[in-house]
Amino acid sequence: MNVLPRLLVYLCALLPIFYFCYEVFFLGKGAANPVEFITHSTGNATFYLLLFLLWIAPLRLFPPLAGVSKKLTRHKRFLGLVIYFYASLHLLIFAIDQFIASDWVKPFIFSGFASYLILSLMAFTSFKKTQRKLPWKKIHRLVYLILPLIAIHITLKEEGNMTKALIFMVPLFVVENLRFKISRLAKK
Repeated sequence: MNVLPRLLVYLCALLPIFYFCYEVFFLGKGAANPVEFITHSTGNATFYLLLFLLWIAPLRLFPPLAGVSKKLTRHKRFLGLVIYFYASLHLLIFAIDQFIASDWVKPFIFSGFASYLILSLMAFTSFKKTQRKLPWKKIHRLVYLILPLIAIHITLKEEGNMTKALIFMVPLFVVENLRFKISRLAKK
């Protein structure tokens, strides 16, 4: 059995923690406002891991990476639960900070919370017992609704700057669109 895909997934799951420690201990970041730094770090971890997860299926379109995609597909549930963990940390830290500040009416909160609710639904339906009782495949397709919600969340948080959202999401959108078109043509 090839251990490399499992090692890659575990490394991706731990990479945000390692990077966070590197930024704090070696670069000295987060000293001015540690709560905001941790909130941004967990939000970024959620965003980048979700993008990594969503790139697994489109990698099949590129023949040299098709085998890697197939091996990584086995670990998508684990990676999804790791994403949910980082999103939960992000929300918890933000909620504690905002509870103290009592500032809950910022527009980016609503799109972030909506995407968290979808992630929660996906996390709770990722176990075999719930998969037998619910239409989990349809529920898990809601992940494609999370992307525009996160784009809105990032854009509103960055005060109208869409650069980060566009740089990372447009290529994924193009490749996913191509994958769905190829899939439809194959069915005909």
